Amino acid sequence: GPARLRTLAAKEGSALNQLITLLQKKGAYRVLPWLLFVVGLSLTTLEVGLTLQREQAVAQAEFAVRASELSAGLERQLLAKAQILRGVAGLFASSDEVTHDEFHRYAAGLKLTEYHPDIQAIGYVRLVPGTEKHSYLAGVRKEGHADYAIWPAGERASYAPVVCNWPDDWQNRRAVGFDMFVEPVRTKAAVRARDAGRAAMSEKVQLVQDDGQAAKAGVIMLLPLYRPGV
Repeated sequence: GPARLRTLAAKEGSALNQLITLLQKKGAYRVLPWLLFVVGLSLTTLEVGLTLQREQAVAQAEFAVRASELSAGLERQLLAKAQILRGVAGLFASSDEVTHDEFHRYAAGLKLTEYHPDIQAIGYVRLVPGTEKHSYLAGVRKEGHADYAIWPAGERASYAPVVCNWPDDWQNRRAVGFDMFVEPVRTKAAVRARDAGRAAMSEKVQLVQDDGQAAKAGVIMLLPLYRPGV
């Protein structure tokens, strides 16, 4: 520390005085300038070390403050996203059956592209037991969505298809009907949300909306919906 450096400097000064006295007796003044240079260089090195230590401490403190600010800002953003999902959950809680049109009108009022441009889509995923698959598909198609299908194709014990997405553009329509249960990362997040009763965020995933050449990394936040009284 600084105290130790001061002690070292004092010792060097005492040793220098002794050396000068010895040189006076020996008549060796020819080497004295070089000795002074070496001692001066040593003291300068000590001062540079102290300066670097102070600068490093300041840099570490500034980094810690900046990291804390970024963490707090990210947490606020995630809480805002979870609040949006709670509003959507309220829509479904207020009706026995929310239609595509009702969902789209509500989601349009959120003005996602204006206030939340980082949100690719907000959607509704429904848990469909395998025994109810055909009746579910018939109900969706009866609303006027004749091409609606669960994909990837195949018979499974249960499905978690995307019922609808907003904004209702060509890119988000790519995800409609996608069964989240075929993808482990999405399934893990859905189960965690279901069991905890609150919003849960997935690990990094490739969004279904993107094609192979323009794929972007993303995450999905899910909030569970329960039947009334469950």
